[in-house]
Amino acid sequence: MPRERLVRPLDYAMLKQLQNTIRKHRLFSPGQHVLVAVSGGADSVALLRMLCEQKRELGIRLTVAHLNHGIRGKPAAGDAQFVRRLARRLKVPVVIGQARVPALARKEGLSLEMAARRARYDFLVRTAARVRATVVATAHTADDQAETVLLKLIRGAGPKGLAGISYEAARQSVRIVRPMLDLTRTEIVAFLRERGETWREDETNEDESFQRNRVRHRILPLLEKELNPKVRFALRRTADILREEAQWLDALATTQLAKCRMRTGALDLVPLRKQDLALRRRVLRLWLVAAGVPAERVDFDVTDRIERSLAPAAGKTVPVAGPWIVERRYQTLVVRRANLATARAYRKTVKIPGKTIVTEA
Repeated sequence: MPRERLVRPLDYAMLKQLQNTIRKHRLFSPGQHVLVAVSGGADSVALLRMLCEQKRELGIRLTVAHLNHGIRGKPAAGDAQFVRRLARRLKVPVVIGQARVPALARKEGLSLEMAARRARYDFLVRTAARVRATVVATAHTADDQAETVLLKLIRGAGPKGLAGISYEAARQSVRIVRPMLDLTRTEIVAFLRERGETWREDETNEDESFQRNRVRHRILPLLEKELNPKVRFALRRTADILREEAQWLDALATTQLAKCRMRTGALDLVPLRKQDLALRRRVLRLWLVAAGVPAERVDFDVTDRIERSLAPAAGKTVPVAGPWIVERRYQTLVVRRANLATARAYRKTVKIPGKTIVTEA
């Protein structure tokens, strides 16, 4: 008679928390095909392992997706091979993709981190369509949430930015869910060690030239030591509170946007100017995203520039992000992509030390 696997207290607590998160936020439905993003790191390996153990109870089936970003050479090829073997051992189908992130970053004028994020999500959306998965699961953790909120706070984000990483988001027609957002990295590593599971370490995670790594390895430990031992929990709680309030405010802004948006897609300034400033900024953000401007590029500075352009003496053209610009035409606002081939040359004096905003770019 086969022996049953011994379930340790940590196993039970983590699986129970995973189930609670999935149930509370309705992340999966029975019969769904879930594409699991697996980099090979501890977080994504734990996500795959836990979903494999819970797939019968959840009524889901799984496929693994892994993207080689084209940044790290041989180590990245080793990651792909590790994920392929892991999926084979767990008897889960796997799709391996390849991207050229440095080239994308140069072409689109993005940071390496932003270009990698875009390439990763584009790959996941394409792969989901290819394998007919309706939901993508990523391995964001409670630690990722705390780091994100702190980074947003340092950069001066509003309530939407401070809401951090959401449990669910949409990219084109695909739902992106984060089932491990209530689990800490310490819990995840302990879980894997109890199971004797291995994972890959990405050496770039130790590179403190990346801002997130400095927050992870220096700033958060310092805050825990000097100010609040539970600062990670406090940041996550802040995100939860602000996320709920941001959803409520977005519902109000969506109603107001419908009153301001014309059939052509332009924004009517007459009803827009009657709204309170905070609501007006949120309406502008929703309008830009609906027009196709990437949501991650629509920050406070963008909406503030547009807001200031509404003054009588302000300029009629406002650069938004990349090729996107907003034009004021009498009592309307229009958003469109500029023809970069006809862009004029410009010159800026760089402040050292200091910050120089190159609005022409």
